Amino acid sequence: TYDSISHFLAIVMGLFLLISNKEEYMASIVYFIFGALCISSLFTKTPISAYYFYKYYWDSKSFTIDAFIRINRIISASWGVLFLLVSLINNFIIGTSLFNYEGIIVIIAFEVIYLLALYVPKIIYKHK
Repeated sequence: TYDSISHFLAIVMGLFLLISNKEEYMASIVYFIFGALCISSLFTKTPISAYYFYKYYWDSKSFTIDAFIRINRIISASWGVLFLLVSLINNFIIGTSLFNYEGIIVIIAFEVIYLLALYVPKIIYKHK
C-alpha cells in the first residue's frame, strides 16, 4: 500500500540525509518523490488520492464508484505535476541567495500553481 511505500521512502530519505549531509536537497527530494508517487499511481487501479479520501472521508464502497476513481485520477495527476514543479523550482534556488527564502518561495509557487489550476480552465472554457 501507499502507507508502506511512504514509510520505506521516509527511511531511505533519512538515511540519505545522515550519510550525505546535504540537507539543502531534502525538500526537493521529498517533493520529487511525492510527485513521482502521485504520477505513478495513475498507472494503478486506484490512484493515491483515492486512498487519502477513502481513509478520511469515504467508505470502502467508494472504490467501486467510477466517478470517484476518475476524479481522484485528476487529483493525483494535479498533485503529481504540482509537486514535481515545486521540486524543480526548489532545485533552481539551491545555492543562490534566494535559498534563504525557500519556505516562502515554495508557498508562493504552490499558490500560483493552485490559482492557475483554478482559473485557467474557466478562462479557456469561457472563450469556447
